[in-house]
Amino acid sequence: MGLAVGYIVLSYAMIPGLGFPGGLQRIMLVDERLSQNASDARIVIVSNSVGVEVVEGKVVERQLGSGFSVENQSANGLDLLSARIYIGRVLESEPHMLVWIIRPEMMGRIDKINPEVASAMRYSDFDRTADWIVTEQVPGLDDKSIELLQASNIENRLSLRTLPLRHLNEQVRTRTRKGILPAKPLEVDAPFQIAVNLTGDKLQRHIDDVTDSFHVRTAGEVRDGFGFIERTVEQIRSTSTIPVLVAAPTHPLADDFTQADEEFVDGLIEIAERTGVRVIDLSGTLSPEEFADAIHPNREGAEHLSRLLGSALNSTAGVRD
Repeated sequence: MGLAVGYIVLSYAMIPGLGFPGGLQRIMLVDERLSQNASDARIVIVSNSVGVEVVEGKVVERQLGSGFSVENQSANGLDLLSARIYIGRVLESEPHMLVWIIRPEMMGRIDKINPEVASAMRYSDFDRTADWIVTEQVPGLDDKSIELLQASNIENRLSLRTLPLRHLNEQVRTRTRKGILPAKPLEVDAPFQIAVNLTGDKLQRHIDDVTDSFHVRTAGEVRDGFGFIERTVEQIRSTSTIPVLVAAPTHPLADDFTQADEEFVDGLIEIAERTGVRVIDLSGTLSPEEFADAIHPNREGAEHLSRLLGSALNSTAGVRD
């Protein structure tokens, strides 16, 4: 009886009342948006928090001047595996172009899918038409990730029993660590807001955290991500949507990324030579004053990058294979 009461409270009070923390709600609302009748004259941006903060759609549109609309459908927490699943869902809406913004650490080891992202995808029935949630379509998708994505409604709701604690953690991180406000769930122009620009010791700690994470992902010269990115590009090119890869910038003070950026861009160029995908290199394009932390630009940096992206896309937007 107690379990039944707890499940009812969780399903009909806690989850509807609290919603998902941070950008997870955005995943579900973007899924709803993709289910609507969408124009095929769209350029869709996909990435994790880096893309959420980088792209201001209206700025890109002004640089294009080609009649295309630009939608920033990036979502926090998307890594290679979850981004591939997310991309599959976006492709079902048949956009004209899909712009995938990625970072150097993604060339390394392919991590397991974030459990919270998987819960958000499953809670919104992300997999209801998604035949790409199988190992043949998403190389590297492990059994645990498939289990999370294909959990029953009851199992998935029970996995959300820590929702209040997640909200508390989200609020603490927002107020004390980065000064980043929660993403606006269905904003497709500039969905994220930066509240504080990190400087001094706080900035250095964030740079160290990002650098340490990069070294873990690429330890032993593991470069599994390149093959995964290439296979994803090939799958996008099998549709009517034009794929574009974009290398995102890192704060200039992160010295370890100077060589990493070069290796990353070189790897993307090799993928381009084999697949014909367009690669746009935005690494090294921002000054220190245009960053809010180690990887996210501030508002001035976001506008600058959006102008650069729009200009770079100008020659590609009107082309269909």
